[in-house]
Amino acid sequence: MTVIIATTVSETKRGNRIWLEGRKLARGCFTPETRYNVSFNKGTLTLTVATEGSQ
Repeated sequence: MTVIIATTVSETKRGNRIWLEGRKLARGCFTPETRYNVSFNKGTLTLTVATEGSQ
């Protein structure tokens, strides 16, 4: 799997947050209407483009 974005997680009062926007997402085929699935494994959060995605 190709890593498109490697970023850090920020802790807030409401939980952990990541901020993703702009060209980095477009490079990974994530446009505003893109559906995707989310998985979390061994400390890694993965967003995968999916036609029938959960998000």
